[in-house]
Amino acid sequence: MTETILIGVLSSVIATTIWIFFTKYFEKVTLPWLRSFVYKGIDVRGRWACFREFPDQTNEDAYLNITQQADKISGTFLITGNPENKKEFIIYNITGYIKDQFIIATTNSSHNNSVLHYTFLLKIKDEINGLCLDGRLLFYDDKNNCVSSGKLYFQRTTA
Repeated sequence: MTETILIGVLSSVIATTIWIFFTKYFEKVTLPWLRSFVYKGIDVRGRWACFREFPDQTNEDAYLNITQQADKISGTFLITGNPENKKEFIIYNITGYIKDQFIIATTNSSHNNSVLHYTFLLKIKDEINGLCLDGRLLFYDDKNNCVSSGKLYFQRTTA
């Protein structure tokens, strides 16, 4: 009797382990592959560059490094600025998705001491020079204590 219960419990544990393994494999490997196989949308993978000049004579370069899996995007957003003649680099992790010719994405800082977040709404345009991303960047402005936005125009530098 004890052996029967022990065999039942053991086989149940083994079956549950196998089920969990196949479920995770399906979620992490099979579904992303299937989405990429079926996805017929635009490819925005690569490095994108943006140069902005501000009225106070400061400037900043911004770069998006995008990886894509079907309609999901991820990557990094790098800002290089020139505040007070010091070169500054800020790197953010970016995640988002593509929907109806638009990229909707948010950032999280890769630094523990930064709490700044950005939200992007970028339209994918096909121009003479190739694809570009044109849109706005939404952020919280500490100086004015309000949510503010800035215009962005990215061009792909490498695919």
